[in-house]
Amino acid sequence: MRTEEQSQRAIILYSVTGGLAVLAALYLTWAMRALIVPTLIGALSAYLCRPLLNEARRWHVPHKLAVLILLGGFMIGIGRVIGEARSFLTNESNLVILRVRGQYKVNERYNDAKPHLPKWILVEADPLIRGINNRISLSARERGVFIEAVKSLDTESADRFVKYEKANQRNRPRKLAKRKKSTSSSAEEDKDSFLASAFGILSLWIVMPFVFVFLLFDQGQLVKNIVSVIPNRYFEVSLTVLHNVDKALGAYLRGVTLECGLVGLTFVICLWACGIDLRVCLAIGAISGLANAIPFLGPAIGLIIGSSYGIIAEEIHPIIPFITLDNLLIGVLITVAIAQTLDNVYFQPIVLGKAVDLHPLLVIFGVMGGSMLFGMAGMLLAIPVVVVVKVVVVTLFKELRAYSLI
Repeated sequence: MRTEEQSQRAIILYSVTGGLAVLAALYLTWAMRALIVPTLIGALSAYLCRPLLNEARRWHVPHKLAVLILLGGFMIGIGRVIGEARSFLTNESNLVILRVRGQYKVNERYNDAKPHLPKWILVEADPLIRGINNRISLSARERGVFIEAVKSLDTESADRFVKYEKANQRNRPRKLAKRKKSTSSSAEEDKDSFLASAFGILSLWIVMPFVFVFLLFDQGQLVKNIVSVIPNRYFEVSLTVLHNVDKALGAYLRGVTLECGLVGLTFVICLWACGIDLRVCLAIGAISGLANAIPFLGPAIGLIIGSSYGIIAEEIHPIIPFITLDNLLIGVLITVAIAQTLDNVYFQPIVLGKAVDLHPLLVIFGVMGGSMLFGMAGMLLAIPVVVVVKVVVVTLFKELRAYSLI
């Protein structure tokens, strides 16, 4: 039998050890915060693939072979996305031409609407348009890239873009040339900095496929190791917590994945009916669908992406008769309205159900906190983390009361 003094020493020892462990865990988490997002994305991806792994087991596919097949598909998908993004973003000619067209179209649309706008809107809009011109106007070096890029276009397109750039130069702020001239001299340093940053990012995100593979290779050993360090009196409680977390997280992730896919598909179909090129529709649909995983901000991101293309579009082949270049922006707005209506009325209630029963304020603060800590990736991962924390806390207190442990 333990004496009262031994019990007090044990309580003090466990309290001090637990406190130090929590502080050490918080410090390591903050020090290695750059690895948190890649690790979580790898873990969530593995979690989403578990049903496929179970299906492969039903077809008597060896476990290791099934994991390697899933890893191959995972890496091919990531490689394809990165390749598509890099093929465009690293092509300076494409970016320069896009900026020229975007600047011209923004100014053209604004000048057409200007006579119809009240003065109080013009007071706010004029500085905004000047700021946009300041941001996207070409520097002297970029105009050289633009001239070379235009040479590879057909005569009609080349003449059109040259006309765009001449109009853009009339809207270019005077102080811009001096500022951009000074920055162009450091182009090599910027390139070196970009390569260093890209290497740093790659070295961090290389952990993602390793987490993906290790979690899929795991066949319950991780859970056994976690449960083995828990005292016997808390064994049933810990199993219940893990089961509820698995159930809630699985329902949320699979529901959100299907919901985002349906929202993205809605964007693709509606924009294609408006006459936008199918590849552009797929890109906008993919971005809008992924953004829909961010509560409240997802619809806004979809609206901004779609509206931006609606402003700069130059050629469409609409299936809907009344859609033209002049009212394409209205078609994009209708598309966003249709997608969000279907999402709120059908997709969320039917597909997602009650997988996430969170107070709106908790969702807002979770998304804002994730954004402050980890940027866009933190916004995407905020709700899954909140779901896990909520399930752990609620289940833990409920089970501890049920087993008369508290």
